[in-house]
Amino acid sequence: MASLASIAGLSRAYLWRIEEGKSLPNLRNAARLAAALEMPLSTLVEGLDLSKVQLENRPYDGAREG
Repeated sequence: MASLASIAGLSRAYLWRIEEGKSLPNLRNAARLAAALEMPLSTLVEGLDLSKVQLENRPYDGAREG
């Protein structure tokens, strides 16, 4: 796991949370993992069951506009 985390540029703790289902990677980190595993991103997420994942929008904070 340490090697995969290092190649993907992610922390071991973050990778562990993904493996344990405690965290969902964003698209950029999923792409990093796929590249580190030398596989297309589509293969990495193929068959992924998202039926129990609660997707919620974050509140919009207009103060961040620059």
